[in-house]
Amino acid sequence: MSDQELATINVTTLISNRDQSGRVHIEGPGVKLQLIADDARALAGNIAEAATFAEADAFLFAFARQTIGADVNAAAVLLSEFREFREARIGPRPEVPAMAEESGRVNQYVCRGSRGVITTANLVEGTTPFLVECRAKVGCTGMMESQFYRVDQSLAPGFEWFRPSLREAGKLGNAMVEHVKAGGLDLRPATPTAGGRD
Repeated sequence: MSDQELATINVTTLISNRDQSGRVHIEGPGVKLQLIADDARALAGNIAEAATFAEADAFLFAFARQTIGADVNAAAVLLSEFREFREARIGPRPEVPAMAEESGRVNQYVCRGSRGVITTANLVEGTTPFLVECRAKVGCTGMMESQFYRVDQSLAPGFEWFRPSLREAGKLGNAMVEHVKAGGLDLRPATPTAGGRD
């Protein structure tokens, strides 16, 4: 996939056939979203916030390197500690809506805290969350962020997104049942043939 393809995301509006409400339709490589207005605003807010944080992170990293004289590793440690401090001060964000993806796609999630990485594959088409609890490091309480499929699609997955039956979902509570009814998927360790790979 080229850089141009990765950068092309189309945002349009539509009317829901089910309840005639206004929806925001977002589509790009491997990603399709249909959001109610409040969810679209929450997502836009998170993106705007992330852009601000990205600029602040770059400023702090440059300050550590150029003014304090820290080497790359020391600057990275300082930045990691600053991010943890920032997350603790800001607190919980608005919930980010799930996104619908194609079956067979490979994705990665990166932990905000440990920086651990997991690779996932979609066994079926459905919706997966932007954030999941860390599964890269035992005992880590951080959250892992989706990389939006901007990864090598030949990577072998360590985890797989699957659609549980409603009976299976019921064992995890009503919230999971509603998630599955809405097309949501659940995450589990990959089987040997996850994503069609041996």
